Amino acid sequence: MSKKKIVIIILALVLVLAIVAIFIILKRNSNNVIDNRANGQSTNEIEEGTAINEIENVRVDEKGRKVNTSPKINKDKIIVNELEFTNISLVYSDGNTILTADVKNNSEFNYDNGVILEIKLFNSANEVMITFPLMTSSLLAGGTSNISGRVTMDCSSAEDIEISIMK
Repeated sequence: MSKKKIVIIILALVLVLAIVAIFIILKRNSNNVIDNRANGQSTNEIEEGTAINEIENVRVDEKGRKVNTSPKINKDKIIVNELEFTNISLVYSDGNTILTADVKNNSEFNYDNGVILEIKLFNSANEVMITFPLMTSSLLAGGTSNISGRVTMDCSSAEDIEISIMK
């Protein structure tokens, strides 16, 4: 055999071995996800064929987005007796969790430059999943505005939210 044929055969064998190795690794990882669920451990990934009711606080909508359903997240919040947050929503899609809410300024003070908020999301063990800042637009006394923030992690299974004004 010529050197060229030997090189082609060796490359073909290496390629076949690489494909087999990738298949074995993917199969092993798939089994770990199933094993974790059997042991009561949670995962933030929705595996194909997973029933929606198996994932706490999450439902998947018709667009394939993971929508948070926790009553603690969706409950209206009032901070410092002046800012009221309603219609709070967490949706995970395309690698981002989007937080949206309506905020009403119940005070007699105009926040011309907006308000910088600190958002904390908690998991079901009441541990902080993530903390991030979020800025409102200007809020007139008695006025309502919409806020929206994005984080690049899956927070769709959050159990609770804490909103405070950054100092």
